Amino acid sequence: MKKWLYLMSLLLVMALSSFFLPHYLTFLLNNDTQNTYVLSYAKKLKIDAYFHYQRRNQPKGSSLWLQSTKALIKNNHIYTIELADYYKKQKKVNKAIFWYQQAIKHHLNGARLKLSSLYFKQNDYHAAKLVLQPLLDNLERLNSEEVLSLLLNIALIEGDLQRARRLVLDLEKLNPTHNLLAEIIKFKVFSSAKPEQLKSSYKRDKNCVASMQFFATNLADLRYSENLIEQVKSYPLSTYSCFNSVRYIPLEKLKCSHENNEAITCNESIWKEYQDEIDSRFIGVLVPKGGAKVHNGIMYLDRNDSVDVFSHELAHLFGFVDEYSLPENHIRCSRVQESSFSYNITVLPKNYVGVKLKIRQEILQQLAWRDAIKEDTPILTRKENKWELGTPKAYKDEVGLFLSDTCKSASLSNALNIQAFKPLAKRTSLNYFELEFPLLYQRLLISNPERFLMPSFHTNIEKSLDFNQ
Repeated sequence: MKKWLYLMSLLLVMALSSFFLPHYLTFLLNNDTQNTYVLSYAKKLKIDAYFHYQRRNQPKGSSLWLQSTKALIKNNHIYTIELADYYKKQKKVNKAIFWYQQAIKHHLNGARLKLSSLYFKQNDYHAAKLVLQPLLDNLERLNSEEVLSLLLNIALIEGDLQRARRLVLDLEKLNPTHNLLAEIIKFKVFSSAKPEQLKSSYKRDKNCVASMQFFATNLADLRYSENLIEQVKSYPLSTYSCFNSVRYIPLEKLKCSHENNEAITCNESIWKEYQDEIDSRFIGVLVPKGGAKVHNGIMYLDRNDSVDVFSHELAHLFGFVDEYSLPENHIRCSRVQESSFSYNITVLPKNYVGVKLKIRQEILQQLAWRDAIKEDTPILTRKENKWELGTPKAYKDEVGLFLSDTCKSASLSNALNIQAFKPLAKRTSLNYFELEFPLLYQRLLISNPERFLMPSFHTNIEKSLDFNQ
C-alpha cells in the first residue's frame, strides 16, 4: 500500500510539471533513496544527482563509479583531476596523462604540476617543462615552491647550471629556508671553493686505505649515494674505507657511451678538470642506468644498485676478484699468473709433472692465502702420469684450492690448459652480491690491506688521455 501511494505521488508530480521533476528526483537521490523507479528515471534524465548517488554507493574504480565520474565532467571539470589521480594510482599512466591533459584544457592549473610530476617520473623532462611553462609568468601569484623545485631538479638532471642558478634565486625569494637550497650547498652544485679549502674540510680516519669521492648526477641520486655510504659502514670492508662528502656532477659532463643494459662506460679524461679538488684515492660515480663495475681507480654504480652491489664493487678496489665468470677476453684469464694478484683468485695450470712436494711448494708461493692452508690439506691429485691441481671435495670445509668460475668462459684459458682457483669451496659475495664476505677474506685483508689495492683514479686519467690522443 505504501509503495503504491509513493508511486502515485511520484506520477502526480511528473504529470504536474516536468520543471519540478528533476528537483524532486534530486531531493530523493540526495537522501539515498533506493527506489528502482527513481533511479531508472533519474538515469534516463541524466540528472547529476544520479551520478553522485552512484559515486557514493559504488566501490571506487568500479564500472558504475567510473561511468558516473565521467558523466559529471560535463558540468564540473574538477572530476578530470580525480579520474587522472585514480588512474595514476592504478599505474595506468596513459589514461592518467589523458585526463590531466583534459583538466589543463579546462584551465585547471592544479593539473599542470600533477602532469609534470608524472612526466618527470617517466623521465620525459622536456614534456614536464612544457607543461609547467605557462605557470612561470604567474609564479609570484601562485607562490608555487613545488613548481620551482621540480624545474630545479630537471635543470640539474639536464646539467643546465645556468638555468638552475636562476631557479635557485627564484626559490630563495619564495622560501629562503627551502630544503633544496640547503642541498644545493651541501652537494657543492655551484661550488666555488678553492681546492685547498675543499681538501681541508675532509677528516680522514687513520685506518683509511681506500678513500673515495662519490659523485652523482641529480639530487635524488646524491641522496641515494649518501644512503649507500651510510649502509656500507656496517659491512666488513668499511674498516679500511672512508668517504668524502658526496658531490654533484652533470651527467652530460661524464660523456657516458653505454646502453642501459651494458657495463657503465664514460670518458675518464674529464676527471683531469676535477683532480686538483679531489682529495681521495678513488672516485665513485652513480649514474641513472648501466651495469656496475670497477675500472682501475673508478667505481661505477647505477641508481638501482643495492648496498650489497656497492660492497661487492668496493671489494674489487681492495683486490678481490669475481668468482663468477669474467668476460671471455679478460686479461686475467689470458695467461698463467707470474705472482699473486688477488686475495681470493689464482690462475695456474691445471696439470703438473714432477715431484709432488716440490710442486706443492712452488704453487703455495703463488697463493695469497697459503698460510691458511693446512699441511695435510691436499692441493694436488694423481691422475695417470700427471698431478691435477685442486683440493678434493672431501676437504670442502677446509681452505685449499677449489675451482672458480672466474675464467670459465675464457676460450684462451681453456686452450692454454689453465684454470682459476679460489680458497673456499662455498660461494661467497664474490659470486652473488647477497652472500657473505667470508671471515677468511676479512683476515687476508687485515693482514695487509694495501697489498692488492687498485691504482688511484689518476691512472684512469692518464690511460684515457693516451687513448684519446
